[in-house]
Amino acid sequence: MIKSNRNQKMTLDSVKENIEVKIIEIEGGHQMKRQIEDIGIRKNDRVQILQNSKSGPIILMKNNLRVAIGRGMSKKITIEIVKEG
Repeated sequence: MIKSNRNQKMTLDSVKENIEVKIIEIEGGHQMKRQIEDIGIRKNDRVQILQNSKSGPIILMKNNLRVAIGRGMSKKITIEIVKEG
């Protein structure tokens, strides 16, 4: 079980598979934020982590669509755990 401390920032790359999370913040420059928003991920969205093998992209599910996010981008996305699988 993952313990979430409200004072501790968790990023998307740190979450195990089959966990539902809420996007709290997207860090980085304007271009970085735009790239993430262009693939349909925005602040306050809820997504499920389908695959996170600690290497390669992270595969998310949002509204029945699968989205791949690179590991570098995933480290810029602060999340909160909503539901554990």
